[in-house]
Amino acid sequence: AYEAVAWATHAADRRTAAAAWTELVFLEGYARTDEVAARLAMRQSEAELAALGGDAAIAAATESIAAHRRRGDDLAAATVLMNLVSIEIVAVRYDDAERRLAEVEEIWRARLPAGHPDLARIPEARSRLAGERGDGAGQVSLAEQAYALRRAALGDTHTTVVADEHVLGLEVAVHHARGVRGREARARGVEH
Repeated sequence: AYEAVAWATHAADRRTAAAAWTELVFLEGYARTDEVAARLAMRQSEAELAALGGDAAIAAATESIAAHRRRGDDLAAATVLMNLVSIEIVAVRYDDAERRLAEVEEIWRARLPAGHPDLARIPEARSRLAGERGDGAGQVSLAEQAYALRRAALGDTHTTVVADEHVLGLEVAVHHARGVRGREARARGVEH
C-alpha cells in the first residue's frame, strides 16, 4: 500500500493516493494495531481528499465506501466515512457531516469492542462541529469526552493522549478567553 501511495503521489493522482492512504489506515490500525501509523495515514488520507476539493473528494470517497461495502468491510468503509466527515466540516456541510458521523458511530459501536480508542473519534469530530458552529462550551465538553475515552483506552503516557491534553488545554483556554472578552464587551455595553 505504501508503494501505491508513492506511485500515485509521483503521478499526481490524488484520487488513487487518497484511496491508498485509506487502505493504510485499515492496515496499520486494525491489522497491525499500530495506532500512531494509522493516525498518520488517516491524516494523509484526509489531506489527499481535501486537496481533491469538494465534490471530487466526496465522489472519490463515496466510490471507496461502496467498494469496501461490496467486500463486506464495514470498518474500512467507516474509516473513509470519517474522512468524509472532515471534508464536510471544511466544506461547511455540517448536516452532512453529522449524518455521516452517525453512520460511523453505528458501525463502530456494532463492530469495535467497548473501550476501543477509535470510539473517541466520535466526540472528537462532534467537538469540531460544535466549534465550527460557534458552540465553544459544547466544543470543550465534547473534546473532554474524547480525551477521557482515549485516555481510558490507551493510558496516560500514550503519545496520542499526551497530544490530546495539549489540544484540550488550548480549546479550554480559547473558550475561556472568548467568554471573558464577551463578558467584558457586554459590561462596556458593546455587542460581541
